Amino acid sequence: MFLSWVEAFWLLCSVCIFCPGVVVIWAPNSSPLLNRLLTYGKVQVFRRADLLSILEVPKRWFTHFYIVATLTSEVALTVSVLHLTRFVIHDAKPIIILQDLLSFLRQPVGTIETMTSAPPPRLNEATIVLCCVLFFVQALRRFFESAFLSVYSDTKMNIFHYLLGVVHYIMIPCSILVEGPSLTTPPVPQIDASAIVSPVFLLDALKQLTLMQWFGVGLFIWASLKQHECFRILSAMRRGYSGHVVTHSHGIPHGGWFDYVACPHFFFEILIYLSIWCCQNLTWNTWSFVVVFVIVNQMIAASITREWYMRKFPEIFPSNRTALIPYIF
Repeated sequence: MFLSWVEAFWLLCSVCIFCPGVVVIWAPNSSPLLNRLLTYGKVQVFRRADLLSILEVPKRWFTHFYIVATLTSEVALTVSVLHLTRFVIHDAKPIIILQDLLSFLRQPVGTIETMTSAPPPRLNEATIVLCCVLFFVQALRRFFESAFLSVYSDTKMNIFHYLLGVVHYIMIPCSILVEGPSLTTPPVPQIDASAIVSPVFLLDALKQLTLMQWFGVGLFIWASLKQHECFRILSAMRRGYSGHVVTHSHGIPHGGWFDYVACPHFFFEILIYLSIWCCQNLTWNTWSFVVVFVIVNQMIAASITREWYMRKFPEIFPSNRTALIPYIF
């Protein structure tokens, strides 16, 4: 068993979030620099006019993340679907370049030369397509919510957090494609493009889903609906009955899962990524490291956010409202 470059990337990201996050949570005044690098928006404690403040961008630029996510996931979905058909020119330059990138990401850490024999794929073409479909739906929904539903204040985030978000959504589709068969090798058997949208083909494809994959699809739909509900609640706090923005101030959200945890939208984000892993039949692969990163990132962010609520609203914030998981964490 080896650690690939792409797995090492997600592991490094997890460590870089976890270690500073623990410091910020348990000793928030010990390192203003760490606090400013890790936090953003309303929860940022230390604000000052210095060089680091110059390297800040509006928090509303979060929308850029989902533009990138939508574009990259659309490319991944298109490539994965066309790979099942005769429409893909397997010796086309763009396909070769993409496969070279994926081959490099699958190489063991410390290896930079092209491997003579690539590691065998851990997921089949159908599973790759399913995961690409789900993530594309997630990216498209989050773009809609960020661009047309969310109401951002004038808070900032540092440029490093912004760049990490962009890289994150570039690497996510790669982390799906990297586990599939080579894009430069035609699949066996190949499927006619006309057949891929036929009811017979789709019905047959659904019959081949495992129970775990069905569970993953169901969990994805449920978690997506609940997360959307969370963003509607947050949006309603700053909009009047007419739907127009009436305030940019912060308050304590109520309703839905907000009555149990401070950040239910973070909790459902974890479930969405777990659901895609379920669609991979919980195979230990690159997506496992993605899930670890998402869990670490959301746990740290939820803990910091809950601490902010308790400082901002010490008299009225419900003390029994946990950070992320109802009654547990």
